[in-house]
Amino acid sequence: MSFVIREMVKADIDQVQDVAKKSWNETYKGIIPKGIQKNF
Repeated sequence: MSFVIREMVKADIDQVQDVAKKSWNETYKGIIPKGIQKNF
């Protein structure tokens, strides 16, 4: 498997936000209630 690292472009915003949201929620599951997570 190989990877290409490149600068983010405007078209990437939705995917980056999706990864951030999923990783945030999974990381803090059971620590920070979902309602509070949504405020972040």
